Amino acid sequence: MNMVQSIERGIEILKLLEAGPLGVTELANATALPKTTVHRLLKTFEAHHWVEFNGAKKYQLSWGVLPMAKSFLTSLDVRAIAQPYMVAIRDQLQQSVNLFLAQGDYRICIERVAADKPLRHDIKIGTVYPIFKGAAGKIFGAYLGDFNDTDMSAGESAQIRHDGYVVTRGNRVPDAASIAVPIFSFGNKLEAVMTISGPIGDYTEERVKEYLSVVMALGQTISKQMGATL
Repeated sequence: MNMVQSIERGIEILKLLEAGPLGVTELANATALPKTTVHRLLKTFEAHHWVEFNGAKKYQLSWGVLPMAKSFLTSLDVRAIAQPYMVAIRDQLQQSVNLFLAQGDYRICIERVAADKPLRHDIKIGTVYPIFKGAAGKIFGAYLGDFNDTDMSAGESAQIRHDGYVVTRGNRVPDAASIAVPIFSFGNKLEAVMTISGPIGDYTEERVKEYLSVVMALGQTISKQMGATL
């Protein structure tokens, strides 16, 4: 077995261990490799703390893989990852798409893809709002806030976390409506909130169902690219 083949087989073993602990025989059967080859590769990984032998006499991933994962995860930029999906949402739904981050008691718009439907008090990149106000604010409140600090009840907060979205009409701007969805990162931590917004007349019950199917699906795609496991 040459060096490239050894690397490929080693990667295959590590990927199998992502699902949970496995024994040498199980790994050999799954990879069609001799047990001696599997054992040799595992011992190499064990020396680097990439795997460890547990009490059940099986191998599992170990702490040595974390620095590599951390290096990748800290390089993730939610704005850069979300932006092409925001463009796709705007083009498909003809609604403006916004991305917000929490900063203390405020939320800040860090990216916006505008539709050709101007609204009064339109959002701009860098615009700052109280963190718990508006559709995006309700998502931040549901995941980050004590309900005593928000306008929501504990029941409403729990319902938002269950549904995974918020729809508001005339909440912040009388003639506008919004849908907000959470964007998660590694550890399923709330990273940002993505919203679509447009004239309130666009947000009929039928259209809201269409909008939700698109926004929620792409929101989950962004979250997975940020390291979330949904």
